[in-house]
Amino acid sequence: MKEDDIKKAIAYAGKSQRLVSKEINETPMNFNKKIKRETLKSDDMQKIAKAIGAEYKEYFKFPDGTKIGIK
Repeated sequence: MKEDDIKKAIAYAGKSQRLVSKEINETPMNFNKKIKRETLKSDDMQKIAKAIGAEYKEYFKFPDGTKIGIK
């Protein structure tokens, strides 16, 4: 998933990257590097989705129906 989409989803959830990184047991610096390099694996994406209250299905889906990351 693109860096921009991950950042949009985190912002949409009203959280910071730092908070999400802590919730998924990553250091903020390592989490930021993974986002920038687009090296997050599917299990990482599932953890992020849980932390931001969304579903991850190759995109983020929020309870209100908003989808972020659909190509």
